[in-house]
Amino acid sequence: GSIVGEKLSALSKSHQILCITHLPQLAAYNDSHFRVTKQVEDGRTRTVVEQLDSEGNRQELAMMLGSDITENLQAADAMIYAAHHGKIF
Repeated sequence: GSIVGEKLSALSKSHQILCITHLPQLAAYNDSHFRVTKQVEDGRTRTVVEQLDSEGNRQELAMMLGSDITENLQAADAMIYAAHHGKIF
């Protein structure tokens, strides 16, 4: 995932990229992170798209890493740092 993220990041310098992924290693390379969820209300299904701020991005990456968000925050921080400072993890 990291190598693909690195390639997409380089490509995004000259092209607009929209990437849908469940891989936190790939999502860490984002410039903007959106969470897409499905909600069912009164028997109707709707899709909700929410742009995440930096803390929301961090929390979402931690959640993508596993169910214990608190335990995964350090790993999410390391992935974000590596993705934005040219290091492959």
